[in-house]
Amino acid sequence: MEKIHLRFSFVLFNVLTIFILTSCGSSANSNAGDDNNQPGFPSEINGLITFDLYDSGASLGRVGIFILELNHGAIVKKRQLNGQYPYAYDRKHILFSKPCAGSSGHRIKAISAKGLESASYYTPCSNTIVKQRSYFNESDSPPFVLSKLSPDKTKVVVQVEWGLRKNTTYALLVFDANTQELIKRYDDYAYPDWLPDGRLLISPRGSETNSTGIYLTNSTFTRLSRIDKNSINQQIAYSDVSPSGNKVVFSVGAQVWVMNLDGTNLSEIIVDSSRAIYPTWSPDEQYIAYLSLGVGRYLGKINFLNLSSKKISILETDVILPDGLYTPMAPTGPLSWVK
Repeated sequence: MEKIHLRFSFVLFNVLTIFILTSCGSSANSNAGDDNNQPGFPSEINGLITFDLYDSGASLGRVGIFILELNHGAIVKKRQLNGQYPYAYDRKHILFSKPCAGSSGHRIKAISAKGLESASYYTPCSNTIVKQRSYFNESDSPPFVLSKLSPDKTKVVVQVEWGLRKNTTYALLVFDANTQELIKRYDDYAYPDWLPDGRLLISPRGSETNSTGIYLTNSTFTRLSRIDKNSINQQIAYSDVSPSGNKVVFSVGAQVWVMNLDGTNLSEIIVDSSRAIYPTWSPDEQYIAYLSLGVGRYLGKINFLNLSSKKISILETDVILPDGLYTPMAPTGPLSWVK
């Protein structure tokens, strides 16, 4: 079976809290018109495409979430939100993050389209649990980064990172969404994603040579099994489980791969001359969207791969960006795609 080799570096993220918006949300600016469309774009592409905006100029950081609403291949609305790290929850809602005031922990709430609180899911805003690792100093404040709510809304998995580039250390914390108690901790793992049945897919991100492959927990987090049949011999990133729960797409180095969750049919589906990262499934599993970074790290465009025809359709940077917003602003991941 084909082996994969990866060279990958990850950027340190900020502290987070998650909010849920329905796809009909009205809390951002919108505009439509021919200038927002790209000739020849497939008419079957519909839904909300969400990503972070990155300022590669003086700010050097994420400056908000941007949402493209597509209807029959045409951009009909553009919306901007104050938050970071969007996530497609159940392929019907958008989750995004905001900091917990005065802490590097975070707190999670579900917000309706009209801005009314419909439910709350909490994780501790304290770093006490994280600091149990012996190499933390009392002054350390490792940020909570990527966070995902379980399908039954009873658990939250939080990715924690500290350090820079090759020295970045990762951990995953699974909390009870109601009691805020820590259920399970996975040191040196990252990029979690929930399966529809409540199991958790995770990937090693330690510095050891054996930190490779893709792993799957059981529903009670008492067992962790490698599922890639030892065919991936380097680290992966940005994994996204398909809506049906049968496949996973992920980045390896600068390219995109897909695999069945039983470890079969591992294949490279994107060979891009640029960096191809942040892949995500369409709600109907007919497309995979990903961010393609061209000349200049932050000159991103969004590509859409038709899994049947293998044709790639492209939304260029000048079409994606908010009206009147120019470089050094550019789209960055994670990408999400909801109905």
